[in-house]
Amino acid sequence: FKDTGPEKNNENGLTASITYSCVVCFDRFNSDFDCIEPLGKGSYGCVYKARHKVLDQYRAIKEIRSKDLPREVLVLANLDHPNIVRYFSCWLQDTGYNSEVKINTKFLFIEMELCEGGTLRRWIHKKNIAPAENSRQRQSLEFARQILSGVEYIHSKKLIHRDLKPENILFGQDGNVRIGDFGLATQDNDDGELVERTEDSGTRSYMAPEQVGVNYDRKVDVFALGLIFFELFWRIGTGHERIKVCKTTCTIGERVNDVCVIVSGWWWSKGPMAQTRLMNTRPMNLSLTLSYIV
Repeated sequence: FKDTGPEKNNENGLTASITYSCVVCFDRFNSDFDCIEPLGKGSYGCVYKARHKVLDQYRAIKEIRSKDLPREVLVLANLDHPNIVRYFSCWLQDTGYNSEVKINTKFLFIEMELCEGGTLRRWIHKKNIAPAENSRQRQSLEFARQILSGVEYIHSKKLIHRDLKPENILFGQDGNVRIGDFGLATQDNDDGELVERTEDSGTRSYMAPEQVGVNYDRKVDVFALGLIFFELFWRIGTGHERIKVCKTTCTIGERVNDVCVIVSGWWWSKGPMAQTRLMNTRPMNLSLTLSYIV
């Protein structure tokens, strides 16, 4: 049976009215979906590509061994933006895909938009190893606009993503970017007060320095954006070269491909203000970023 319960509240203060199916000894996944293929597996669980039999549409289904609703569901249920992976539904059942029933174990399935265009990491890698082309800067600028739009929307909902990186930015069927993986998302506030949070949450190579501790705000997402844009616009062949160039850029503040770049909180812009330090703190409002990039 389906239960549309009251608002759920988790330890991060995230609230959402969730509609999910409580299923006992019934495999809804295999009943409602076919053409099931594994897409990936990690410590969180597994992700499958599957066709909804009734709708004849392919979806991404994430399977998690959990008795409670994870924060990712609470976040996705409240988000509706063209540059964020779309959430459809979730349900609990006694068995995972191709697994046996286990006592006191439930499996949560999350039905989401399927993004088969690959990740931004793959796009960057292809551009880095391909012959140089003039279209990269134009495409990168458009992707940057879309990413900024999505992150600005996330922040408008008083949320911090905390794990922005090229691997978590996907391409939808329309060719536009989708921000995904909200497993580390947490609540933010607008009063400027730093909130104590889980220590050392995120991907270390994209984490702001303060994110190693417990007191920070949405500005940590802006730090990650700077590193993502750096990789978008700068042609880098290897990981070693990426680290070397990044350190150099952080030191001398040099422009990258004559476009707005944010590295470690320092902002640079094309035009008359090129190579002029705009600010040495990351702003709360990303509309400033849009105004300089556009």
